[in-house]
Amino acid sequence: MPPGATEPQEVATYGIASVYCQPQHRGKAYPRHLLSLLHYVLAPEGSLPPFPAEWGAPPQIPGYGDAAFSVLYSDVGPTYYSRCTKGLSEPGWVNVDPGKYVYAVKADTPAASTEGWKWLDMNEAHAMEPEASRRIRRDLPGVGDKTKTRVAVLPDG
Repeated sequence: MPPGATEPQEVATYGIASVYCQPQHRGKAYPRHLLSLLHYVLAPEGSLPPFPAEWGAPPQIPGYGDAAFSVLYSDVGPTYYSRCTKGLSEPGWVNVDPGKYVYAVKADTPAASTEGWKWLDMNEAHAMEPEASRRIRRDLPGVGDKTKTRVAVLPDG
């Protein structure tokens, strides 16, 4: 939600889960350059610094260029992905505390302490996604700093 907005709006958001480089190609910055190019695939035209001439021609992949946000899940930490620049020097993905909740459930929890709980399989968990998304849409206007952009990635999106 943009600052001051009272209703959420749905926008295109992309997620990148992993980037892998085969061992024989490591040390040549290929993944970093790939992710720098990805900014220019996902973002609307004109929303980024000019495409660097030394990178060659800008990527042209139909069906994209509409991202309002992108989320990158990192296994190597935030420093690496900030170096996947937009243009020659603007930081790429930056670390933002997502304000998430994590519920740690130990596999060896005694059955007596799980009374009232129901373990879900994947199908049952997926069946809950529409209701969770509905609640997020309902609750987002009332949470967070209303002077800043607030974002939620919906589980059924």
